[in-house]
Parts: sequence; C-alpha cells; structure tokens
Amino acid sequence: MPENRGKKCPPNKLAPEQLDMLKTHILSFQAMESHYCRKNSEYKYLDAGLNVQIAGMETYRKVFRSYKLRFHVPKKDLCKKCVAFKDIKSNVTISEDANNSKHLKRRDDAFLRRDADKAAANNYKNVLAFNFDLQAVLHTPKGAAVPFFYVRKLPVYNLTCYRFGDKDVDCFTWDETEGKRGSVEIATCIYKYISDKQSIDYNYIFRQVIPNKEITLAITPNGYADGITKDKTGIECFVMPWEVQTTMSHFLDMLENKRENYIPYIQRQNSNLTEDFKELLSDVEHEIDFASKAFNKKPDAVNFWMGDSRAITSMHKDPYENIYCVIDGYKDFILIPPTDLSYVPYKKYKQAMFKYNEGWDIEMIDSVELPWICIDPLKPDFLNYPQFSKAHRYTIRVNKGDCLYLPSLWFHHVSQSHGCVAVNYWYDMEFDIKYCYFKMLEKLCESQT
Repeated sequence: MPENRGKKCPPNKLAPEQLDMLKTHILSFQAMESHYCRKNSEYKYLDAGLNVQIAGMETYRKVFRSYKLRFHVPKKDLCKKCVAFKDIKSNVTISEDANNSKHLKRRDDAFLRRDADKAAANNYKNVLAFNFDLQAVLHTPKGAAVPFFYVRKLPVYNLTCYRFGDKDVDCFTWDETEGKRGSVEIATCIYKYISDKQSIDYNYIFRQVIPNKEITLAITPNGYADGITKDKTGIECFVMPWEVQTTMSHFLDMLENKRENYIPYIQRQNSNLTEDFKELLSDVEHEIDFASKAFNKKPDAVNFWMGDSRAITSMHKDPYENIYCVIDGYKDFILIPPTDLSYVPYKKYKQAMFKYNEGWDIEMIDSVELPWICIDPLKPDFLNYPQFSKAHRYTIRVNKGDCLYLPSLWFHHVSQSHGCVAVNYWYDMEFDIKYCYFKMLEKLCESQT
C-alpha cells in the first residue's frame, strides 16, 4: 500500500472524479473560436451570457423548490403524458386512470406498427420505412453584427430522418427566419427525403404498363437528331434522325444494352404524350396550373422525352413558352438570351436524313437550304466565331422533380443522363413588342452578313 503518513491533502482540493465531472459540465456548453483571436491561440470561448453571480448551494435549493424543479434522468424515453401521470400516480382519479390506459394502448399499438414496418423494411428492399425526430438545437454562434445578434435569439431546428432498412440517417436544419416547426416545414422535408432516397424504376413500370406499345423512335449514329453533321464528302448538312417504329420493351432493351453508333431517343414532338402515350396521362399533369394562368391559355402540346445519355439536342430556339419538367434523371441546359442573337452564328445548310441499312448513310431530302446555328456550345470554335465569346451563356442542371421555365425564343442546347424521363409543355408565345424587337434584330444581323 502507498505510504501516506505525514501527508495532508489540502481541504479545498477537488478529487479527480469531481474535476472530471466539472470539466464534462463545462464542455456541455457550445464553445466557439474568437473572430479576433491571436496567432496560434488555443483558447475557445463560451457565451458571456452564461456568467452568473456566485450563490451557495442552499440558494439553489430554494430556487428549485420555488419553481418546482427537479433533476430527472428517465430510464427510457417518456412522453409528457406519461411523465405527468407518473407524478400524480399516488392521487390518480378514475377518469385520469382511464385516459392513461387509452394512452398506453395507443402507445403499444404504435410500437407494434413500428416493429412491423421495421421488419418489412429489413426483409423487403422495395419497402421504405423511416421515422422522424424534430429538435430545437444548434443556436447560431454569437456575433457582433446586428443580423447575427437577432438570429441567435431564435432556435435552429433539426429534423432527423432515420431509415430502418439500411440505418441511413439524414438531417434537415433551418432557423426560425426560414420557417417554423409546423406541418408545412416537416412535409417539405419528408417530400425532399422521399424524392432523394426513393428510386423509382421507370424501366420496370413501362415494361408493366406499356410493354408492347408501338412507338416512334429517333435513331442517330452520333446522338445529334436535327443537327449539323458532315456527309461522306465532308460537306456539313442539317440532318434529321432515322425514325423507326418499335415497341416500348425493345426501346428499353436498347437503353440497357448500348450499341456503338446506334443511339435511340423518344423525341417525337407534336404533343406525343397526349397522342402516343395516352396510357401515361393519369400519372402526368395535363397542364401546369401556374403557367396556364400566367399565359391565360392551355398548352399547345405536351411532349414526352426519354433516351440515351449520348443523345443531344443541338442549340436552337422555339416560338413557345416552355415549361420543362424532369421526372427521372437530369437534363443539362446551356441557355443564351435572344438579345444576344448578334453573337450567335448562323449558316445555311442543305437538309438531309440519316438512313441505316447494315451501316449509316446520309440521304439528301430537300434542295432548300435551312439556316441553323453553326457552333457547338460544348466545343465552341472561337477562332472562326470570336463574337460567340461575348454571348451570355447560362448552364443549368434540371434534376428529378425540378421544373424549368424556358422563355420563348431563348437559345437552348440540351444533354441528359442515361434513361432520363421528362415532359415539357409548350404554350404559344405572344407575338407582341418583344417578338417585333427580335425580328428587327434578325434583320439587322442579316444585313451585316
């Protein structure tokens, strides 16, 4: 045994256990670095508002008694009703006991449903089961700036989403300047969570709903339907796709088993959703409500798009107000406003069409030349078209669940993820002063070429 004779411990010295408890208590408060800390400072700072005047233990006891406070560490999570009933259990009335029994019955039923959902999520991959917990936590760090001073008085909410099957956890945070803790905020988080986590196999759905549906398919060797391609002699032409009739199942097989220089795309317009895919109309809006109200008209056409990631829509413009909705995957847009027309180069091309017969060929179909944009925004040729560098180009990714308003006459180039599913709504444009301005700009540009 250690020899402690003749050694006296100072009466005010704290035992190591007490020091650890004090340290743990201090570290439970959120600390932050100073904005003005000196070089290599190791200090962190607590909120000055945590300082209180020193008081004796008896003073704290009086305060706790006067406010009816106690330190309470429950053995398990209890709701407010269970805690309240536990506190009055010695003097409970018949009515209170009956209400508590009903409450416990609902609790037990909820536990049974939770366990059943948890088991289903563990056993079946197509079952999504999760629970939510909303907390008011993470107060904003203190700062001298006025906005910081007021924001830190408001709690930051944290909604935790826990998925039973794979034990995946996501957190959504916002402060009271962005939203409250109501049903709208929680529903928004749940919708976002489900949209991000729940993957819908549209190939499977289409094979079940319209497997033998006859569809019109556009096929190209390079992915450019209605774009500029060189023929065998090296002359550039405006080439339209080779169109074939096939079944939806065959098209899906083509997506799953890519062929070199054989790129399929469902891109037939003229309202192909309402004309060719009527079986899908029950799952798609016939119009976009806010757009129909804003434009004061119904859409002229509703188009369905699905295709290979190698399929690209060359840059062009449309005389329609376009509401573009991505259902699965994503679309990448390169946009240029119509006011930059003078920077967008055009040339006239002979018109042709792709043909396939054990190999690709280009067949001329019209002697009338068609004006078309002669630059690829993915690989711009600034040497031959230096003015294009002045055009205001905007790159936008439209993800699953997103909707893009593409104004009429805006130039746009589109690429996509593999198997991307989209629907767009064309509303006829107003031929007003903006259209007159654009036509004037066209005439001025023509006079300079």
